[in-house]
Amino acid sequence: MTPYVIPNGIDALDTYVDSIAPDLVVLIGEESNERDKRRDLTERKLIDYCSRRKLPLLGVCRGMQEINRYYGGSLIKVKDHNNTEHEVILTTPWQKIYGDDTSVISDHTYGISETGIATDFKVTAIDTEGNIEAMIHSELPIVGIMWRPETQKGNLKDVALFKTISKGIIIRPDAELTLESILAT
Repeated sequence: MTPYVIPNGIDALDTYVDSIAPDLVVLIGEESNERDKRRDLTERKLIDYCSRRKLPLLGVCRGMQEINRYYGGSLIKVKDHNNTEHEVILTTPWQKIYGDDTSVISDHTYGISETGIATDFKVTAIDTEGNIEAMIHSELPIVGIMWRPETQKGNLKDVALFKTISKGIIIRPDAELTLESILAT
């Protein structure tokens, strides 16, 4: 993959992103106590862009939070997720990649509860407290994860997840995919 930075405050965001012609848009970043209106607006425009064009979108940590809020979900304060390793329980279909559970590293103070997830999304992972750690859109190639895959050295499961998302493949319960078949592509 070739990463491109999309600056905040671009007037013609659609034209700029069209000129890049990305295969995948990734919203990343750590939370901040201060809201950055320019960043918030840029991210909302990117979520809208991806939604309209059915372009694969991955939200990581703050990115997942912003996707959830864009679609009408809400956030709650969570404990013990600041730069910590913890267990997550995977639901179908992500068990095809991760198995029933896996250990991840998170760094956030806000999360999503079962009642706070946007209606267009399905839960694909929860932590042991019941907070949502991953979600997929029911129809569009939009995925959110709360953990930080860049901190998971050598985690082939996260590599497989990125491969499927970047190809617009959302792993659904009826998918005929395995970790090995994804990594082989």
